[in-house]
Amino acid sequence: MGKYGPPLSHLFFADDCLLFLKDSVESIPTLLHVLTTYEKVLGQKINVTKSSIFFAKSMNEMRKQAIVRQLHMPRSSGDGRYLGLPYLVGRSKREIFQYLKDRIWKKAHGWKEKLLSHGGKEILIKAVLQAIPTFAMSVFKLPLRLCCDIQAICRKFWWKSVGDERSTSWIAWDTICRPKRNGGLGFKHIPLFNQALLAKQAWRIFQYPGSLVSQILKAKYFPHHDFLQVSSGQTSS
Repeated sequence: MGKYGPPLSHLFFADDCLLFLKDSVESIPTLLHVLTTYEKVLGQKINVTKSSIFFAKSMNEMRKQAIVRQLHMPRSSGDGRYLGLPYLVGRSKREIFQYLKDRIWKKAHGWKEKLLSHGGKEILIKAVLQAIPTFAMSVFKLPLRLCCDIQAICRKFWWKSVGDERSTSWIAWDTICRPKRNGGLGFKHIPLFNQALLAKQAWRIFQYPGSLVSQILKAKYFPHHDFLQVSSGQTSS
């Protein structure tokens, strides 16, 4: 949780956690001591079968095998998900979140042959297609290119074309995304919606500084500054 973060508590019984170590066999006894002490103090047993180890790509293979033997935990490739979201996100966000675009395209393509009114399409776009990436966008800032691809699928579905077929957009998508009172249909503008969801999380941190997530983020990213004054650092994730 960081040098200035809150101490370990019983809340780890309900939530999963990531523990980061140096790539050395010597650090394993320290980790085992911490975990054993945690189990003795709180009376909670760590499930080794549901735990896994993820190594850096540059780490020596023999050292990896030695650590696995000491911890008795399976290795992870790093592409797993927790609560439906990837728990390790590298530089290629577009590749990692490609599954969102694939799910949306599959849904829209499945409705392609059905005779749907514009009212029915409006409901499907709002309640299904644009709802699929909402959870991910409330946690991560998706690549702009991916957001545009998702919007393109929704636009083609609205104008009766999904897949390789061409369609004519008689009205600009930005106009359709306006509220109905302003002459639009109220569709979500995906990049702006993503930004709004992240701003909502930022507002929660600002509004509730005593919450656990606020304490953890403050300890790691701005221990000596105010939330509104902090700037992005080189090691920020």
